[in-house]
Amino acid sequence: MSYVSIRAAIQGLIYGWPNAPIAWDNAPTPKEALEAQSNGDPWVALTILPGTTITASIGSSPNVRQTGLIAVQVFVKPDTGTIAAYELCDSLAALLQHKQSGALETLALSVTRTGEMNGYFQLNATVPYRYN
Repeated sequence: MSYVSIRAAIQGLIYGWPNAPIAWDNAPTPKEALEAQSNGDPWVALTILPGTTITASIGSSPNVRQTGLIAVQVFVKPDTGTIAAYELCDSLAALLQHKQSGALETLALSVTRTGEMNGYFQLNATVPYRYN
């Protein structure tokens, strides 16, 4: 059980996603994401938000369960409608929800509308996870 293992499992699920460049939390922004930002093209920012850690079982080998959220901010050009942003969310749902990767299990993706800010229209997609 480790936060590094959780990150690696999530990266494994989304690695190679071709739909939009990904900027990871507190990491250098990839060239593709910088180009998308300067061109006004779609891009996403992915953040892993750790949640509660519980002892799921006690005994000679206690089972610790970590929970959290995979949070993806989806950015598209403003004044172009919402279809492109929701299509990216649908693509993320197909990739991230109801998956298992080793000890990582993901649940259903939810979308909230943030609206226009900083020159982009934004939707936020979140996927709860648990890691046993």
